This record gives sequence, C-alpha cells and structure tokens, in this order.
Amino acid sequence: MTLSVVDRSKNELLIQQILSCEDLCVVLRNRYGDEYVESYQLPVVMLSGDRFWAKFHNVHPIDSGVNDVLIPGVGAYAYNNYCKVVACCYMSQTMERYYSSDAYSSVVFRCRGQYEKVWSSEYESDFDSLRRAVLDGRRVKIKIEDNDSYTYIMLCHTIEVYDDKFSLETEFDAIPMRLRFFSYFEDLEAQFAAVEAEYTAPNYPATNYAKTQFYTLNFLFHSDGNHLVRRFFGEAGSPFSGSKMGYQRVELWVEC
Repeated sequence: MTLSVVDRSKNELLIQQILSCEDLCVVLRNRYGDEYVESYQLPVVMLSGDRFWAKFHNVHPIDSGVNDVLIPGVGAYAYNNYCKVVACCYMSQTMERYYSSDAYSSVVFRCRGQYEKVWSSEYESDFDSLRRAVLDGRRVKIKIEDNDSYTYIMLCHTIEVYDDKFSLETEFDAIPMRLRFFSYFEDLEAQFAAVEAEYTAPNYPATNYAKTQFYTLNFLFHSDGNHLVRRFFGEAGSPFSGSKMGYQRVELWVEC
C-alpha cells in the first residue's frame, strides 16, 4: 500500500499521537449493503518504525472451525496502517484468520485523549505523579521499547505504588506470532489483490481458520531494579512461565 505525501504526513502525526499514548481507535465504513459506520477502541498496540498493528480486547464471540468442526469462543480483530489485511485473533482457540480490508470502503485511525509521561527508565524520578494518578483512579499505560525494534503500548491492569518503588502488571493479551513479521502481510495483501476479481459482492478474499502459535503480551515491571518480565503459556496443564526481557526504554504515561 503506497502512501501519498498527504497520507505520509497524516501517518507521521498518527504515529506521534500513538507514541504519546493517546487512545487509538479505528473507524470503519462498510462497502456492501446498507451503509453504516462502526468504531473500535484499540488498546493493544505493537509498532515497528512507522508501522503498527493494533487490536481490541478479546470480547468478540465467534464460532470458528477447522475441518468443519466448530470451536466456539471469543476473539479479537487487529488492524494495521500499512497494508490491506485485517487479522482475526482467537487466543482461546489458538487460531487465526485473515481477510482483505477491501471489505470496507474506508478504514480510518483516530486518536483521542491526552496522557502525560510520569516515569521513564532512562532517568531517576519520584513517584508522586504516578501515586496521584493511582489515587485519582486514572488510567495508566506502559510503553515498552524492546531490543527487537518493537514498541508495545498497553494499559496497566494492576499497579502498586510504594514510597520508593512500584510494581505493575499489564492487561493480559496475545497476538498470533505471525503478526510480528510485518512483511508477511504485504505478500498476503498482494495475494488477495491477485484473486479479488474472482469474488463477487459481498464476498472478499480471506484465508481459512488455522491453528497457530500465539505471542503473549503480558508484562510485569518492577522499578526496584527495573526488571521487565514477559509471561507466556507453558506446556498444556502447566502454569504460566515468565522470563526476564531486555529493553531499550520503559515509560509510564497517565491519563490527564
């Protein structure tokens, strides 16, 4: 998907807003049938450079299946700013599906709400602003720049602020492992475009449901030592595992 000069400028502004931890949403306009609009909040964001995937929580009920066997559960959709592919993510069933965003006549990302940075791993700071935010019941987001050129932005689920330290855990989520390989979806977009003429409205190109490996997005952070841990699924029947994770920078942003 090639961006015009105007589109590049808009994308640069959007990336700046996302990196300032503003609340991201996607606004969709349908292509077929009676016209309508819909929007979704996208609180889980993964960026690499000026590209991103963002998803809503796992709240979408679905009857997915493999080999005609239905597997009911809940899942989520993920949207991106660089190619015409939408991801269907079914963490509870460890399944994925992708379809062409040409199913919509319009896909627009918007940001709203203001956040301020109150803590960074790059320099020493007190916890007064963070403590006030917790006492006020404001939302807190963590921004993690890892060692693999990814930036993750997520809401904090639990945060404990002491006199001289804090500990937190993010909301729990996961994405298909494939989403971390951004170039794959440019190839998939080309595959969809090559066969799109074979489809008649209201149908559009899509993959089948398929079992896949998921990459968990559940982070623990302790300011006492600045330790970052990512938790992940263990073997079947075993508890979650976790491992210390390297990073370039960790920041906390609070709702204004």
